[in-house]
Amino acid sequence: MGALPVEGGVAVAFGRQIAKADDPIAERERLEEEMLERQSPVPRAESFSFHDLIDPRETRPALCDWIARVQPLLPLLKGPTSFPVRP
Repeated sequence: MGALPVEGGVAVAFGRQIAKADDPIAERERLEEEMLERQSPVPRAESFSFHDLIDPRETRPALCDWIARVQPLLPLLKGPTSFPVRP
């Protein structure tokens, strides 16, 4: 995962290797396929100790569920509404 698409990243990172190969097109395709197989958000999430990984298509329902669970607790979390003047 990164800023470049896999195709561009492979072309930049493995350009010399691809150019030296007997069949450059096949070598590029093999490397792209290998990188696509490794591309997963799970290892990165584990390294940052994320508790849950949400599919982007499920973001809105997950947030709505979280708000429904947290909203009843908000009055208990409120602090004082006014602060006394220091002497």
